[in-house]
Amino acid sequence: MARLPLAEISSDILLQSIPTSPTWDSLWVLLRVCRAWNNLALATPFLWSTITDDGISWTRFADVLQIWLARAGGLPLSLIFPNITWNVFLRRTFQALEAQIPRIERMELSPLHDEDFTGMKYPFMGLTSLTVGQSNVSPDLCVQLLRRAPNLVHLDLYDVGFYAASIPTHLTHFTLQRLHFGRQLLTLPALQSLVLCRYHITEANLLDFLTRSAPPLRHLNLRLKTEDVRSEGIRACLRLVPCLTQLEIMLPDSPHSSFDLWTHSPDLLPLLQNLTIEEFYDHGSEAYARVVNFLAKRRDSLRSLRLIVPVPAQVLDDAVAAALRVPRDDGMDKASVR
Repeated sequence: MARLPLAEISSDILLQSIPTSPTWDSLWVLLRVCRAWNNLALATPFLWSTITDDGISWTRFADVLQIWLARAGGLPLSLIFPNITWNVFLRRTFQALEAQIPRIERMELSPLHDEDFTGMKYPFMGLTSLTVGQSNVSPDLCVQLLRRAPNLVHLDLYDVGFYAASIPTHLTHFTLQRLHFGRQLLTLPALQSLVLCRYHITEANLLDFLTRSAPPLRHLNLRLKTEDVRSEGIRACLRLVPCLTQLEIMLPDSPHSSFDLWTHSPDLLPLLQNLTIEEFYDHGSEAYARVVNFLAKRRDSLRSLRLIVPVPAQVLDDAVAAALRVPRDDGMDKASVR
């Protein structure tokens, strides 16, 4: 027992008992529990490495910010601002943190304003994860952020709208692996996960992006709002990502079945393991017969298939329903129709 690292164990227990992003007020309460907890909290730098605005005024935040930094020691920093109500709050925070900008590893900002970054010159060299939500920004701002974060790995833009603006110049980013974005303005040769949900993107733009980037994609979520989507166009795009193991596809404005993708190219996506297809048209028994043909050829390699169709499952042919529901011991372990 005497050899156990009690201080480290106590710090780990403390970290497990508090929220992932503790607010200043919650940390202040922790300090006031007792002297032992106070000493333990002050001796745990990781506890102070996540900075959040907590809805407090700038005057108070500016005072506690320096205390936060001092107690975090030399650890990488996270900025979690889930409810930015003052346009220049974030900009003032960056100005106060200017010497510590290279230490910022993660940022979650909502909402974001173009003026927050106007005139800013310093790069975010340590930033690897960025989440932006509930914002209406110009595409230029997103490209600016990527230029200033050359080591970014994860980028999530959720509930973000883009107002009319000039199209930014082309950008190549060499480290980004996960992207939730809707405009093909980038080249991303390290991208592994791509989510394109309900955007008006042409097949030509998607094909151009994949050709430029040649990314080692493993996961693709393709839910486009594009009219006249052609199977051959999407098929050409998928040929450029042969390492794909997970595909979710929904083409609501296309009258063609997504299973047409494999009609003339049965070997398309040979490593595919998990497939979700959502259909908005009833393509009839002939189209659903392609499901049987697809499963017959991919039964040993496919691990799961989720088919969302506009008709009740019982309307499908018995052969199709059986092919979707009956697993094989050495093959697919989950299939569903809805």
